[in-house]
Amino acid sequence: MKKSNRKQELLQTIGNNVKSLRLAKGMTQEQLAEKLDHSVNFVSLIELGKSGMSVEI
Repeated sequence: MKKSNRKQELLQTIGNNVKSLRLAKGMTQEQLAEKLDHSVNFVSLIELGKSGMSVEI
C-alpha cells in the first residue's frame, strides 16, 4: 500500500472515531469545536478525514 493511501486511510479512521465519540456524548460539532478552541470547519475536516491534528501530552 502506498504511503499516501495509508495516511488517508488513517485520517478517515480517526475522523470516523472522532465523529462516533462526539455523537455518543450527544455533542454537536459546534460544541466540540468550542471545547477544542477550534473552528467548526476544523472539526468537520477532521471527521471527514480531510485533515489531521496534533496531540499534546
